[in-house]
Amino acid sequence: GQLLSIAVPQLIRHSLQENMYKLNARLNGLSTGIFSAESGARHWFNAAKLSSYLVWKIGKRKKDEILYIKNNCLESYFSITRTTKNIKINWQFGNLNIIELICQYIKQLANNKKQPNAPASKIFIYTCDDNIDDVKELQKKGKGNMILLNPLSVLKMTEKEKVNLYRTLPLAETGNAFGR
Repeated sequence: GQLLSIAVPQLIRHSLQENMYKLNARLNGLSTGIFSAESGARHWFNAAKLSSYLVWKIGKRKKDEILYIKNNCLESYFSITRTTKNIKINWQFGNLNIIELICQYIKQLANNKKQPNAPASKIFIYTCDDNIDDVKELQKKGKGNMILLNPLSVLKMTEKEKVNLYRTLPLAETGNAFGR
């Protein structure tokens, strides 16, 4: 397969922002972010061999993005806000039934219920916003099903203890920079 890496110059970013303001519209983001991380999951962790998997980006103020891949096809892409008692879907694309099932799983994890059945074979989790405590807590609750999405964790390194796999989680979004 071929990969496309996109960089948007600052001048264009400012132009987009100005035009959105003039149109009284909102552009929340322009990024390959989580899609690049999904590419990394396929290349670094052989996720394409799984029947299903999630890529879960832990965001600022507990506002997360999630991709659900089933049989190597994008089934759902959505954003949630996690609170102590509930999960709110901010926006969604794809299969609402699986989105609700995933939200129920996350709610059970957050509320310390007994270990729920995971909605996918593996869950690849990362953050770019320094929410390391959230990642650690969810990873611990998700047991062996949750994997840190970090390219450094699959490298053969002689001094692995010198690499902080949590501090380097933003490298997950470099997935589209690595091809075969």
